[in-house]
Amino acid sequence: MRTRGFLTRKSVLVGITLAALLVLVGAGLIHPGRQPLAIVADSGVVPTRERLTTSWTFQGWVYEGETGSEPPDAVPLEGVIVSVYGSNGSYPNAGELIRSTVTGADGRYSLTVYDDDGNFEFYHIRETDPEGYVSDGAWSLDGTVQTENWIEYEIPLTGKTLTEDRFWDRRPATDTPTVTPTPTSSPTPTPSWTPTATPTSIATSTFTPTPTPTATPTATPTGTRPTDTPTPTPTFTPTLMPQELPDLIITDLWHEDGAICYQVRNVGDAVAVEGHEVALFIDGEYWASQPVELELEPGDRWRGCFDGAWECTPPGDYIAAQADYGEDVREGDETNNRREESWKCDTVPPQIVFGPIVEEITRDSAVIFWETDEDGDSEVRYGPTAEEYPFEKGDGAFVRGHRVTLTGLDPATTYHFRVRSADPSGNAVESRDGVFQTSPPPDGADPFVRLQDPGVCRGSVVISAEAADDRGVERVEFY
Repeated sequence: MRTRGFLTRKSVLVGITLAALLVLVGAGLIHPGRQPLAIVADSGVVPTRERLTTSWTFQGWVYEGETGSEPPDAVPLEGVIVSVYGSNGSYPNAGELIRSTVTGADGRYSLTVYDDDGNFEFYHIRETDPEGYVSDGAWSLDGTVQTENWIEYEIPLTGKTLTEDRFWDRRPATDTPTVTPTPTSSPTPTPSWTPTATPTSIATSTFTPTPTPTATPTATPTGTRPTDTPTPTPTFTPTLMPQELPDLIITDLWHEDGAICYQVRNVGDAVAVEGHEVALFIDGEYWASQPVELELEPGDRWRGCFDGAWECTPPGDYIAAQADYGEDVREGDETNNRREESWKCDTVPPQIVFGPIVEEITRDSAVIFWETDEDGDSEVRYGPTAEEYPFEKGDGAFVRGHRVTLTGLDPATTYHFRVRSADPSGNAVESRDGVFQTSPPPDGADPFVRLQDPGVCRGSVVISAEAADDRGVERVEFY
């Protein structure tokens, strides 16, 4: 569908005096008159980048073969680097690199640019020749071919087809020296017959006709060459026939003010007469059709819209358009008339408007709660290490108030977590990293402490103490 347009414990040292009150705090022991420390998650949210309405995708193929050839006459090239650059000047101004990709097994590449990549007037699609290859040519539907591996697009991109580019590479020719033996053979028989006739002329003049039949086989190889020349001729004739036919394809689909619009293009080598129809299908059902009212020369385009109050049916619609629906035009390729796209009704992710917060913390459980501005599912990923979440728990129900209970936790352990909610259309939002600590296990035994007597004190004195507890000593405080 055309779219208009990632992501600590503090110790306290307290000054002491000799005549001070000593308090030892064991694991799980709370000092009288103090409240327990509660660690809750940061309620901030990292907004999801709303790229769905501000992105453009350039797509195309890289083949090995002659310019203009398509499979099976051309071979897709895998692993070829294709890059998109942004600039404020036309060719040869390369501008700055935005991103690169490599082609897949089918030779296809896809490069997406976003509004926050920069403010540019031109986008340049550049193909890097793989090792052992040289560029042979390029072709673009709505872009400008500047060199064999450079296609340029000028903004605005609205209404332009960005998904039909081609690059062709070939291996450098290495068979030129093999032709040189051919002229060497032709003069060889000529001198060999001339001296042979000279000594036999005195012995018998009656043998003078002998050179005549000898010359006949000499002419035989000469006659073989004309017979070899027409041999390729019938081979080329059938391959040219499909190129003399039109070929109609749908290059793009988009919607404007409730209407579904399309672009049909003749990519063949002959005129497509007027009157052939384009049909629209929604969710697999025939919707409408309309005629193309002009002849389309090779390379010509026709844009039309199916007017009507089209409304997307949540969570989305499956849109297809088919050129030459009535098969009125004989084409070079009768299998490429149809274009299909899946359109989402909702492209805006939910937002977290409250939380996430941690409630009801126990030794082995905790409740995570947050709210979103629209219905979405609930998922919590968590673990004992920051930015690592090996565990997850969730609820598939679409709600605005989300509550997930985590169980099976270890006591007295710090956990990191993130929450995530996705609406019915699959648009998702995720929170920042949050932290909480489970409660310690019950502790019925008092800790033990013994102060080391420093003796007579003068000046600065170091006071030390021995402490022990059946569940471990968290800290010793001197007062």
